Amino acid sequence: MDDEEASSQPVKKRKMAGGKEKIVKAKKAPKRPTEFKKGKWNPDIELLKEDRYLESKSNDLFLECCTRCNNKNIIRAAMTKNDTLLKKGISETKKISSLTAFWSPEGTWNAVDIMVQKNNH
Repeated sequence: MDDEEASSQPVKKRKMAGGKEKIVKAKKAPKRPTEFKKGKWNPDIELLKEDRYLESKSNDLFLECCTRCNNKNIIRAAMTKNDTLLKKGISETKKISSLTAFWSPEGTWNAVDIMVQKNNH
């Protein structure tokens, strides 16, 4: 190793018993596999920054999936306080079946609960 390479890596000094100092180098990030193996990280998966159905601030309804996913547009409108999206969702009676649908069986909050909680009436 050159002096330049050694100096570019972060180094910590640790005091040991007896007044000696030990140099500890920072750990490198583990290498991710390039091909899929069961139980390991899949390199073909794209990591998402935001949940499209919950956090997107778009004024457009996402209607490409099933009725249950379509109902999540109303919850998204309540979470993001998007009145335009809420009006579109209320007027779309053929694609959205319920304005009080739950997000999931475990998550028992719905759009009305969120609007009341955020004072968005």
